[in-house]
Amino acid sequence: MIIMSPRSVNIVRMDERDLNEPGFETFDCGNEVTNTFFKTECYNEQQAGLNVTYILYYNGQLAAFVSICADTLTLTEEERGEEFARKIVPALKIAQLGRDLQFRELQFGRVLVNEMLRVAFNIYDAHLGIRYVTLDAIAGRVEYYESLGFTVNTDRKYTKKNAYTSMRRDILAGLYEE
Repeated sequence: MIIMSPRSVNIVRMDERDLNEPGFETFDCGNEVTNTFFKTECYNEQQAGLNVTYILYYNGQLAAFVSICADTLTLTEEERGEEFARKIVPALKIAQLGRDLQFRELQFGRVLVNEMLRVAFNIYDAHLGIRYVTLDAIAGRVEYYESLGFTVNTDRKYTKKNAYTSMRRDILAGLYEE
């Protein structure tokens, strides 16, 4: 088992300097779509105001990234219950998440998901309404995200047959329960 010191992890908002980091061009998370997004699209989309990308460095090496953007979530009547009058609620979306294969033992995906849950809560706490963090899990990763507290979205809008499973996590769940 590898033991990691919190001091060896640094999470930063992506900027132009990151494009020249030694591990940028060689980054490989094992998914070609995610690799291509990271290497060719995420910075330009950030500059266009479409997302924000955070990079996790481990001992100075580029190890993982996450891109987030604004989202909405459609809830079924059953999911809304008496708490929500609205069918559509605000969310923060984890649009892309990747961890270089050489760091697979260190759970950096989990670290970044937890950091984005904190980001979402801080946005809610200080700036604007947001209730959920959403993501689209690729095949084989649903159980992983369930282990992080995410649930599958059940509105028929999300249950169409495709390669992804739409999921969510309530950032306020348990926060105000007695």
